[in-house]
Amino acid sequence: MKKLLLLFTLVALLCLSACSLGIKESATDISNTDVPAVPSQDWMHTESSKEYVTEFMAACGSIQGENLLSGYEFSEDYCFNVTPSIVSAATDVKIFKFSNSCTSLAWIDGEVYEICPSFGGFGFFNAVPWDYDNDGTMDLLVASSWGSGIHRSEISVFNVKTKESTVLCSSLDIKDSQFSNDWFVAAQAPSSENGNQETVSAEYLVYSANTEHGENLIEINFTAESCVGSIKLEDGNPIFIPAELAQNNNRK
Repeated sequence: MKKLLLLFTLVALLCLSACSLGIKESATDISNTDVPAVPSQDWMHTESSKEYVTEFMAACGSIQGENLLSGYEFSEDYCFNVTPSIVSAATDVKIFKFSNSCTSLAWIDGEVYEICPSFGGFGFFNAVPWDYDNDGTMDLLVASSWGSGIHRSEISVFNVKTKESTVLCSSLDIKDSQFSNDWFVAAQAPSSENGNQETVSAEYLVYSANTEHGENLIEINFTAESCVGSIKLEDGNPIFIPAELAQNNNRK
């Protein structure tokens, strides 16, 4: 029987001392303004369903958690499809999360991969498609949170070809307490086209959020609190630019 082993590794243990978004207003490029725009204060929500859960569980086979995940039940009852519509429209990637542990997994080409750390947080929060390496395959810009003891939010890029995740920024790296809440990535990114109709690199805005959830951590209601910064390409590499740094540079 196929078995998917979820490891909460020693490295992670040592580190622990610790939707399609309905944004009604277009986000503003923070490099061109002193006060980044904040999306509509209407409540937004993450998406979830039981669609493809049975097929996903069959692809997983027997799931066994180790270390801090030991004892959690990884069954169809706890499993939800949390793929944002904007991701489904642009990719074949499907994202699933377990309501009891927030373990977050991506199902790609019949195989299952961990898309982000999850224990002690919301795990997967939201994602937007982004071909950041311009290889013709849409990758994912992912917002997530985890941490038992010290909670942290992270923005990472998940490369759909290599199945590797790279963290671009963490709330632990930002001292301002107003950004300590969970983060999400705005679905709309400012972009433009040059004379050859080639898309000019866009900036994806990152916001801290006020959150509410019910009995589980699957369906999350949230509003934008403040702009944390933006993700953009620099010399072909995705980087995070804190909002404060962008504003200071504009004032010079």
